[in-house]
Formats: sequence, C-alpha cells, structure tokens
Amino acid sequence: MSDIASASPHSPHRPSASAVLEALADGPEDRRIRFGDITGALDERAFGVAIVALAAPCLVPMPLPGFGLLFGLPLLIITLQLLIGLSRPWLPKALSERSLEARTWKKVMSFVSPRLHRIEKILTPRLPWMSSRAAERITGFLAVLVVGLLLLPVPFTNIPLGLILCLIGLGLFERDGVVLLVGWGLSLVAVGIAAGAVITGGTAVLSMLG
Repeated sequence: MSDIASASPHSPHRPSASAVLEALADGPEDRRIRFGDITGALDERAFGVAIVALAAPCLVPMPLPGFGLLFGLPLLIITLQLLIGLSRPWLPKALSERSLEARTWKKVMSFVSPRLHRIEKILTPRLPWMSSRAAERITGFLAVLVVGLLLLPVPFTNIPLGLILCLIGLGLFERDGVVLLVGWGLSLVAVGIAAGAVITGGTAVLSMLG
C-alpha cells in the first residue's frame, strides 16, 4: 500500500484511485482495515481518496448495516477539514481505529471498482483554478452539506448521495475541475430537493395545525 500511496502525484505511473482502494484489501481476508489506514498512508491526494473510500459503500444496493454511524461521521470530519483548509485529512484516534474486515472491503470493491474504472477513463487534470485552496474550501462546504443529508435517516438516498461524494473525491484526486463542477451542481440539486421537501412538509404540518 505504501508504494502505491507514495507515488508522485505528477508521475505518469501514478496509480488510479481505484487501484489505491483495491490495494487496501491486499493481504489475509481476516485482517481488519482501519480508517486510519485510508487516511494515514496517502500523499496530498488523501482527501480525494478518503472521501471516495468512505463513500464507496453507499453505492452498494444493500449497504452495510449502520452505514451512517460507521462511515458518516468520519466523512463529516474529513469534509469539514477540507472546508477549513487543512492540507491532509486527520481522524481522532477513536475513529482512526474503527475498522472493517478485509473480506468485507473486497466485496464492496468488487461492486464499486468496475464503476470507478469507467469514470476514471474520462478523468484528467482540467480547470486548474478548481484545485485552488479557495475552490477546495467551496468543495468542502458542499461536501459537508451532502454528508449531512447522508446522515439523515431517509431511505433510498444513500446511492445518489454516495455518487455525488465519489465524484467530488475523484475530482479532488485527479484535479479534474470539470468533474468537480458536476459534483458542485449535483450537490446544490440535492440540497435544493432536501430544502424543498422540508419546506413542503413544514407547510403541510402548519396547514393541518391551522
């Protein structure tokens, strides 16, 4: 894992995000993968990989039990750090030591990897201003909002919200401003739909009370 993670971000042989995530499962299937393994052994692209790694299980039609508690809080902490401008993600020890079995991660990646490979074929560094510190903070703000929606106990939202977060993570990882802009747009759509649902529901309740 360390050899993959330490490759220069400008190297023509730089591994893809999917390769980094698949490498996490190397070794015995009964060993456990800590969240700290995801964030601690990566280069400056760690924010992108960490977001994709923690959001990828959302894309599985039947997510792991307790997904919101297991992955949502680390996602929230990491996206908040992106918002405030930290250079690398960090997790407190209590969350860094959280883990899942390598065999479980392999099952997740067997479903997610083919989809990531298709997306990665179109990824390339574009719109360099989208990789500026100011733009990354905007990305962090929108990602925090999406993670907040993910933590809500609303059924059937994990896949679309997980897809948005994966796009944001891949855009950060590959410095692809076009993909990041798509992620921004989808984030605003998701927030708008949620806000509309809250307003509609609130109006309905008030009309019933009135």
